Amino acid sequence: MSLAMIVVAGFLLDRKKRMEETYDSLVMNFVKDHTVEYGRSFSPKQEILSYNGDLTISGKVDTRKIGNYELTYELTGEEEFYAQEVERTYTRIIPVEDHEPPRIELERDIVRAYTDGTYDLTDNILAVYDVVDGAIPEERITVDIDGDLNKPGSYTVTVKAIDNNGLISIADYQLVLRKPHRLGQNASYIYSVLTGEFVFNHATACGILANIKF
Repeated sequence: MSLAMIVVAGFLLDRKKRMEETYDSLVMNFVKDHTVEYGRSFSPKQEILSYNGDLTISGKVDTRKIGNYELTYELTGEEEFYAQEVERTYTRIIPVEDHEPPRIELERDIVRAYTDGTYDLTDNILAVYDVVDGAIPEERITVDIDGDLNKPGSYTVTVKAIDNNGLISIADYQLVLRKPHRLGQNASYIYSVLTGEFVFNHATACGILANIKF
């Protein structure tokens, strides 16, 4: 091997070694693997603990759509002796998941009504919504009862809601049904209803009775 070839080979080996050393110095440390909650704010830099070199990030995470997203983190640095730019690329998979089911707000835990067909099972529902997407559409809400609205008894009303991502919430309330009473001239019965079921005091109940025409 000629002297020239030896010199060239030595040059190439030295440059390779220096380039590898520069490459190895381009280190990036990430946070421990985690998921991003649906609808929450997110920045790709949240994934980084530390890094060496100049950073370029490519890729996008849409937190309003569940799924897996790939981000590319590219570090660049210069090998000073030969003035050569070196690149090192890291990839990161970011899962977006929805763990929060819709919310169902009821006015009361126990509702009392009559078997006269006037009570609507939805009357006790204040709101059904998702914290990200807002109100749940009516077609994704069901309301069922484990009894007959025309018969007296204590029944369970079940409200079920499904959000855009398929998460389900269920809330129950008790419905106590009684037969409607004809008031007629039964002042004592009216008084017992006013003071018992409606929790009026004696004076208020008597005032109401005084205004009823028997």
